[in-house]
Amino acid sequence: MITVGMLFRELPRRTNGVFMSYLYMARAWDVELFFYTMEGTDFENNTTEGKFFESGKVINRIVPVPKLTDNHISPNRRDANDFYDKLSKISYCPRNRIAINKFQQYKMCRSNPDPRFIDCIIPSVGVNNVPELMDSFNVLNTDEVILKSAFGMEGQGIVKVTRLTDKYVLNEDGKITEWSPIDFQHYFRTRIPKYWFAQPCVNSYAQSEYGAPFDIRVRVQRRNEHQYTATMYPRISGRKNSITSNIHQGGFTVPLEYFLNREYGSEADTVKRLLNSFASGFPMYFQQFLDKPFFDMGIDVGIDRRPDIDSPSGFTFQPVVFEVNAFPGSTGYLGERTGVDNAIATFEYYHYLWNRYIDENHSDYVGLTDAERLVK
Repeated sequence: MITVGMLFRELPRRTNGVFMSYLYMARAWDVELFFYTMEGTDFENNTTEGKFFESGKVINRIVPVPKLTDNHISPNRRDANDFYDKLSKISYCPRNRIAINKFQQYKMCRSNPDPRFIDCIIPSVGVNNVPELMDSFNVLNTDEVILKSAFGMEGQGIVKVTRLTDKYVLNEDGKITEWSPIDFQHYFRTRIPKYWFAQPCVNSYAQSEYGAPFDIRVRVQRRNEHQYTATMYPRISGRKNSITSNIHQGGFTVPLEYFLNREYGSEADTVKRLLNSFASGFPMYFQQFLDKPFFDMGIDVGIDRRPDIDSPSGFTFQPVVFEVNAFPGSTGYLGERTGVDNAIATFEYYHYLWNRYIDENHSDYVGLTDAERLVK
């Protein structure tokens, strides 16, 4: 049996069905699984307070810090830096931050294109001052741009700018304002932060009864070195004037099949094939830009609706990447079947990591160099 600790900022409640299901399934996979926190960890004695599920009850025990940690706290958090410095010396943590920011992600994908995904990568230009902002419309050949921070999180700070003949229209978090060209430039002269970038606006807007922006969260869970499971579910904004569909800002999720049928009708199968084709290859393509293997990731994908007179609906549909997240958070809407598949993939990867990095008697570990043996 292998031992795995799930690290959280706060321990999940008994009512959290997603994580409790992992405790129920662990024994069937020959895994001793428990939850623990930073606050309950004592590095002087290399122990932690673990929450276990035994004989139908949840109990707490003081146990050694596990050699394998499924870390659900981002190493990017300032208050976690010192903790991870100590933890990484005695425990292997498979979830790693993405070392390149969002603007760099787009630039690297555009400069290292894969023919399968080149149309999925939105063109981007850096915007660090007003002249670059004004020029971005011409560079991107559009009258509507989206402004993002290279370090933004959860859809915060995103601005939509529409250029009209005699004015500019801003959408900031659902608030619509109009500006003359002179006032527009003055407004942004003191507002543009470092590391902003501009992209052409993508028309990923639900035409059905939802009538709001949406994206498709592609949640990827690695099974072993070369295989992974991808689960997809739509996320729809709770506000029609919103720019993003972030769940934390009033959005909601629905089943994929239901949404595609309501939104695309007779072309639902076509859109689903496009999404499946994207999900089957993009994660491993993106892996080349990461310094370490991903454990899981959340890829936010929009569906750009482009006019096409030869299409039955008058449009063609193109998946486009909005964002890649190294810490995709909870699984959101998965459904019973896909929730089980995701858990199975997780336990498969636990065994792969244990054999690869921790079990000194396993052939995978024996073949590593000293530098590759991350837990000594």
